[in-house]
Amino acid sequence: MAGAAAVERRDRFGLGWRPELAAGILAHLDRVDVIEVIAEDYFGASRGDLRALRTLAAQVRMVLHGVSLGLASTLPVERKRLDRIARLIDNTGAEAWSEHLAFVRAGGIEIGHLAAPPRSEASVEGACRNLEYAARIVGCAPLVENIATLVVPPTIFTPMPSTAATTHTHSCAGCRSMKSLPCISVAGVGSTDRVASAGFSMTICTTCRQPSSSCCASSAASLPSR
Repeated sequence: MAGAAAVERRDRFGLGWRPELAAGILAHLDRVDVIEVIAEDYFGASRGDLRALRTLAAQVRMVLHGVSLGLASTLPVERKRLDRIARLIDNTGAEAWSEHLAFVRAGGIEIGHLAAPPRSEASVEGACRNLEYAARIVGCAPLVENIATLVVPPTIFTPMPSTAATTHTHSCAGCRSMKSLPCISVAGVGSTDRVASAGFSMTICTTCRQPSSSCCASSAASLPSR
């Protein structure tokens, strides 16, 4: 994929693209490292809308974000959905694409939500197969993002620790992570254990807005959700 070339390996701050936020975002592009665009919103876009996205991608790094693939599943991801992602990358010049480590359908039923997958060997192996397949079809591996959830699958369905399941999935598929701070905040409301169950944990410095591991001061606080 010409647009999805090697992505710079450093922590970056990004915003989700929304038409109602366009004026503010465009006025402060010098303060934004990357823009996230929901891919499904543009699968049937007109040529004019695609040209507008390409123009935006020429001004700021862009990541196309999928929300309907259901990669963390024992079910194979659908080829037609991946083809749409690949075409959209070509049409917009986005530098990369991403998806949640979640499942969204089962038994032919769309659940309409990004659900936390069972942390079982079968689920992890299915996610690895889907991620490897997605990388072959699209031409590059996705950045894998955490989800916002307060519901953890019952222990009987999740025998693997969350960190082990997440680490194994990333390593076997060769994917890197993209952490959604609002999702971490939602997952961690009232419980640090639930932050861990989502597979990620992060604390943000109130002064410099950087991860506390590299912030300008020792005082830090969790970034509030949107």
